[in-house]
Amino acid sequence: MPDMVKALVLALLVGVTSGMQMMGGRSPVDVNTQGVQTAATHFVSNHNDSNLSRSNFKVLKAEQQVVAGINYYLTIQIGFANGGEACGDVKDVVVYDKFGTLSLTSVRDVGCGGEADKE
Repeated sequence: MPDMVKALVLALLVGVTSGMQMMGGRSPVDVNTQGVQTAATHFVSNHNDSNLSRSNFKVLKAEQQVVAGINYYLTIQIGFANGGEACGDVKDVVVYDKFGTLSLTSVRDVGCGGEADKE
């Protein structure tokens, strides 16, 4: 009987933890959440690139990583035309939110197909 109890407890633990996010791991997040939009606006407003349209951007993909704060991994389309049909300038960015203080961690140009441009 003790082996059966151990097996049951193990099965319950596996079932409970399988639905949980791994600590420190990245997970998808809705592009319309306040944190994602705040991080995207921070990037567009503060990135030193004169080609960026400050008002015309769209978050295409977002992930977050909980650390001592939150890392937002964003794919952002900037300066798109015709309601987003033209590619525009696409960038992968990481913005770190340390309890309300935002900082840009990395920026990488991305081709229209979604793959990073080779450097």
